[in-house]
Amino acid sequence: MSILPVDGAPVNQRVLETPAPIVDVPSHAEAVSPPLPSEEQVRAIDSAFVHQHHEQQTVASILGLRLSVLLMHDLAKDAVPPAEDEETKKAPEGDQPADA
Repeated sequence: MSILPVDGAPVNQRVLETPAPIVDVPSHAEAVSPPLPSEEQVRAIDSAFVHQHHEQQTVASILGLRLSVLLMHDLAKDAVPPAEDEETKKAPEGDQPADA
């Protein structure tokens, strides 16, 4: 009769343990933060925002020009009396020809 342990392995067998592999575990900050952009990426992003800012200034200039033209039109219309008012003011009532 042989003596076997409970799990069925022979008693005199050696168990070799291998060392655990060494793994670099990144810190929490490295895992959360994105990688730094390259110089080329930084220049591309900057040029995109500069172009967008230039477009916004162009649109604002066009809107300002349009609004100033509309304002000048309204001011000119208010300053000049209508044509029918000028005719009635030019001819006094006594000088009008009689209808006969």
